Amino acid sequence: MKFRKIILLIALMFLTVTGLFLTQYSIINYLNKLSTEKFEESAEKAIRRTVRFLEEKETLFYASEIVAQQNPDVKDELDSLRDRTHFVSQQDRVDYGHGDSSADREIEIIREKALESQEKLQDIVTQTIYSWKNDAKNADLTKRLDFDEMNLVLQTHMEICGIDEPYEFFIYDQVGRLIYYTPLVQSERRLRKPSFVFEVPLFPADLNAGNACIKVVFPTMKPSMRDGMKYFVPSLILVLFVMIIFVYTTVTISRQRTIGQMKVDFINNMTHEFKTPLASISLAAQMLQDTNVSNSPARIMSLSKIINDESRRLQLLIEKILQVSVYDKQSMKINLTDLSVNQQIEDVCRSFEINISHVGGQLKCELQAQHDIALLDKLHFSNIIYNLLDNAIKYRSADRPLIVYVRTSCNQEGFIQITIEDNGIGISKSDLKHIFDQFFRVHTGDLHDVKGYGIGLAYVKLMVEAHHGTINVVSTPDVGTTFTIELPTL
Repeated sequence: MKFRKIILLIALMFLTVTGLFLTQYSIINYLNKLSTEKFEESAEKAIRRTVRFLEEKETLFYASEIVAQQNPDVKDELDSLRDRTHFVSQQDRVDYGHGDSSADREIEIIREKALESQEKLQDIVTQTIYSWKNDAKNADLTKRLDFDEMNLVLQTHMEICGIDEPYEFFIYDQVGRLIYYTPLVQSERRLRKPSFVFEVPLFPADLNAGNACIKVVFPTMKPSMRDGMKYFVPSLILVLFVMIIFVYTTVTISRQRTIGQMKVDFINNMTHEFKTPLASISLAAQMLQDTNVSNSPARIMSLSKIINDESRRLQLLIEKILQVSVYDKQSMKINLTDLSVNQQIEDVCRSFEINISHVGGQLKCELQAQHDIALLDKLHFSNIIYNLLDNAIKYRSADRPLIVYVRTSCNQEGFIQITIEDNGIGISKSDLKHIFDQFFRVHTGDLHDVKGYGIGLAYVKLMVEAHHGTINVVSTPDVGTTFTIELPTL
């Protein structure tokens, strides 16, 4: 995929996720607003119903008092009923299937007496209003209210309106003085913090009530904690999940694009590398067919050496391709046998020493490990050491002779440690974390004479892990590089 398409995909995905998030936020904000409005409406309805009950109860008291005075025959019954009249909670109404029988009977008596004649009804209403206003004018508010019953009434109406949030309430008298607050409240300071405070006048039909009111607060209630939060959290999780998938997909596409480009470069380089030895072998073969050459043993020896060297070069190129093919773990098969690590390293160093000598370097082996028997695949283990030594030659410094140390030791019981140290150009910190990536090549600055395909160290790491070992690298630019391999021993 082209880089422009990747950028376009990232931009479109970003806009899509942003639009989704903003849409979800808008919906949830709207739900919060509706939920808050519904809660405020329900809370105020419950409080007003409570206040209305207080008015109705007080009105019933004065009406029954007037009827009792005008009808001595029902006075005793009304007095008894007024003493037993109380508020019936919603739960009691459900459990027993009726309301307050005392209040119901009292209302029935008043209705019967009031409806005997129109004049009598008007007289009862007039006297009730007069007595109520006259007594309420100078009455203490604490004597007109039963705070415990008021709490029960308010709680019941809250339940009826579907509100289960904890609340507190405050009662103020005619001059605005606090005369009561719920037992759990320590002071009036709780009114300063809550987001939801409802104030409803007490006895609104009484002109002498002044500033008497009830304030109800919900201390734990927050606007953002309403029903919208039930949808916001899952939506946020889904948006984050989509973002994670998008980032992972983008990184994967970018990585695959890089690997794909590296593979193309690798194939192009390999094609070019194959052409040179094949052309040399073909030319040497044609010259061997010449009768003049066939009569010269020296020329034959020279051409044979060319064919031999180029064949070896082809063999190395083929091994590189095979390393790429076995890089896939699923297709990789290794045959582990009991072998001496020291012996295998010594064999590789002996055959490789001439290569280091050819560039004017030295190879020093210090194989001091005592317990060096491990499960090894002879071919792949040899390739591990060969690749590391080959890299030491490729990335040697031009300012000093190359020195390579190969050491073995048993610093930890059950493991053998293999160290390959050189005094080459070193590796920068930015490259160090990528050197085991497939097709990655270390930058060599202005040097362009280092040939490679970026698969050697990736293959080394894969093979070390296939031997149940680990590999680490420490490097300092212009000082050198040290590879450390640890393998389990028998």
